[in-house]
Amino acid sequence: MDYREIIGSKFSEPAAVILYKEGDLRILEVNDGYIPELWMNVSLEEYIKKYPGECFDEENLNIFTDAVKRCVSSTTSEDVIVETWRQVFSDCCGYDKVCLKSRLILIEKTEEGAVLYEGIRNISNEKRAQDTLEDIEYRYKNASEQINIYNWEYDIRTKEMRPCYRCMRDLGLPAVVTNYPEPAIDAGIFPPDYADMYRGFMGKVDRGEKNLEADIPLTVGRVPFRIKYTTEFDEEGNPVKAFGSATLISDTELGKIKLDNQIISRLAEEIPCIYLLDFTKDEFSIVKQEELMNFEADAKVSDVLSSVASKLDDTSDYEKKKLSDPGLLRSIMFKEGINREFVYKNETDNRWIRVEYHAVERGELSVDKVLLTLSVIDDYRAQKMNADRLIASQKKELEERQQMLLEAVDSANRANEAKTRFFSNVFDISDMNRIGGEIKELEPSPVCLKELALSCVEIMKVKMDEQNINFRVSLDQMGEDIVLCDKLRFNQIILNLLSNAYRYNITDGSVFLDGRLLSRKDNLTYEIRVTDTGVGIDKDRLEHIFDEAPDGDSIKGGNRHGLSIVKEIITLMNGTIDVISDKGKGSEFRVLLPMKGQ
Repeated sequence: MDYREIIGSKFSEPAAVILYKEGDLRILEVNDGYIPELWMNVSLEEYIKKYPGECFDEENLNIFTDAVKRCVSSTTSEDVIVETWRQVFSDCCGYDKVCLKSRLILIEKTEEGAVLYEGIRNISNEKRAQDTLEDIEYRYKNASEQINIYNWEYDIRTKEMRPCYRCMRDLGLPAVVTNYPEPAIDAGIFPPDYADMYRGFMGKVDRGEKNLEADIPLTVGRVPFRIKYTTEFDEEGNPVKAFGSATLISDTELGKIKLDNQIISRLAEEIPCIYLLDFTKDEFSIVKQEELMNFEADAKVSDVLSSVASKLDDTSDYEKKKLSDPGLLRSIMFKEGINREFVYKNETDNRWIRVEYHAVERGELSVDKVLLTLSVIDDYRAQKMNADRLIASQKKELEERQQMLLEAVDSANRANEAKTRFFSNVFDISDMNRIGGEIKELEPSPVCLKELALSCVEIMKVKMDEQNINFRVSLDQMGEDIVLCDKLRFNQIILNLLSNAYRYNITDGSVFLDGRLLSRKDNLTYEIRVTDTGVGIDKDRLEHIFDEAPDGDSIKGGNRHGLSIVKEIITLMNGTIDVISDKGKGSEFRVLLPMKGQ
């Protein structure tokens, strides 16, 4: 093959043809644009001489070789794109590095190795500009973060804290703080009204909670900071160290926090118990707690929910279950709004208590945070809430009963309609069977055989259910193809076979209807099987089962002369029908029908 023709067109990009074999690379051809794309003053002979050993450092050679291997072994014709830095040399300018973006395409595989096309583009200026921007961005981000962040390391076993330089400079802390956090609290870094909160926070760190976060004002000026801890564990899973940080809260976020605090303070004037439940972190926070409840600060969310739900005596067990289970409460309880409220009577002091659940933060799939409040209300208000709840409950129950009644009526109508169709079709079958000898030609029209078979199933299901016959249907493998078929005659085949399977079955027996598309060669060939667990057929009668039978020739009080009509219709359709049966073991009829697709 003349590789020069591949890369020699005046419209070609700068390109080379390279040979690869067992880790070795060699340039076979380059076009006129290849060397100028590398560097203006590079000598072609010098570059090829140094290629690839002195052109690539080890890291970039590995990157390029891996890309070549992917290209050689690929089962698709897609290009392999790779970027590598290469060293070039010229007599006037010395050494320099360039970054090339290579497009690799496998040309052929020969005894000498794999031959590849490499189109190149020099992207050195783009890469250097990108690296400069990334470096500037990194430096700016790092500088911004350093303005507002304090960091420290806390040893859980020894309770020693080692602060960063800024902590020591701005807060006057020594290089090692023992018995942390007490010296920091004594120094006024944590205001007195937040001291107990921070002690509880550090208790969670000592117990090994992985990630913790809290908003706490620091120093005498009460500057708002967000405190975060990340815990490190040993091989046995015991907490050993925690890494803390304090980040200044922005004015925008601070404004939102102040507004939230104002709302909570206003609520606290009238409401004795306020709790914040964070389901994502499984955390329970006491905003205010007086007289009505007495939860510990480290209580679990599920325990709080269960305790409150247990007091709601007039609430249904199902409603209590939803209120006790965090998962159900998050996903179900607030579908009709963000507020749910209940009342109960405190038997100790004979007061009515209102319990309100308010969804304050929603995630993508469920509620993430809930504000739970308990307050005292007067008798009139409590009785009105109970009455409203009772009316709403009765209304919902009535609507559910009405819906059930409508569904029952609709079901009965469908059953009556199916029964009417059944008897109508049974009479049609009988009429068609009596005049079976008059079948002369078919009247095909575009139909879906699966849909036709399903309509026959719906007709027969009524009778099957009445006799408690297990009627199993499997028609999905028939597909949705449209074929040319005589609908009336096809229905006659299926209904005759199903009717016989029903009539000659045993008490609590079974009937199976299976259909599938066997082949698409020439025509669409369908297989339909009707199997029953009925009385079966004697072997001496089996070979005459499709013959014309006189009205008096009967099996179990009936006759099977309809099968001769079925046989005649299937023959007209260029199909076949076979039967397998044993006396007392049931029967199986197998029909093959070729159909012309539409």
